[in-house]
Amino acid sequence: MFSRKIKIFSLFLSLMAAGQAISAVKSPDVTVYAQKEGAGSVWNSVTGKAEHLLSYQVTVNNNSSEPLVPGKDNKMCFYLDDNMGKTLMGHGIQLELLSPYKPGESRTGVIYFSSTEPDMLSLPYVKLGLGSQCK
Repeated sequence: MFSRKIKIFSLFLSLMAAGQAISAVKSPDVTVYAQKEGAGSVWNSVTGKAEHLLSYQVTVNNNSSEPLVPGKDNKMCFYLDDNMGKTLMGHGIQLELLSPYKPGESRTGVIYFSSTEPDMLSLPYVKLGLGSQCK
């Protein structure tokens, strides 16, 4: 009975290790450098709504040995984050950033964030989202 429990526990640990290896393969090694470029506002004549606007210049490095191919089945987005659960999705992404990346390739472009709440634009980190992270 004791050896059976050990076998079950060993199998459980093996499955967990395999799951971690699979998840490590699925998430690409990407580094994002971001620098705040400017602040302003955006207004729409139909809604009459004015919002605060921030732009960031970002450089995306595909550090992995596999290509990174954003597209319909693998969406790519950027968001501001405070590491405490508060996030703000980017509203404008320069098209060059959404093109496929070869292994080791880097690309630079501009991202725009807007919000009616000025506090949201003080979130300190620009992060990259892929797939289901992009809502």
